Amino acid sequence: MARGDGATEAPGQHSVSDILMHMAFAEPASRVMPRDWPVKTGDEIEVEIDEIDPADRGVGVGMYKGGVIFVEGAHPGERIRVRITKLLLGSGFGIHIASAVGERMK
Repeated sequence: MARGDGATEAPGQHSVSDILMHMAFAEPASRVMPRDWPVKTGDEIEVEIDEIDPADRGVGVGMYKGGVIFVEGAHPGERIRVRITKLLLGSGFGIHIASAVGERMK
């Protein structure tokens, strides 16, 4: 599947933007519910930041086991360790606690 930036996605793969749009307009029953998501408040997870949230330019967005993770101050391409601070329907909010791989690119 072609993306607007010239990159392609594997069949069945969706961009974070596609998932955010689905979450915004989906019926509540079709959203991932926190009780079904294997993440709890206080968990530490490793996530790759895919893009910056178009609605809030200071927040990096990544995917983890079917849900969306928002991390303030994270940059696309970073693989970071995040502590989950809050869960909402199909999404989690976390704080960056460590870089998982490599250094932040400037």
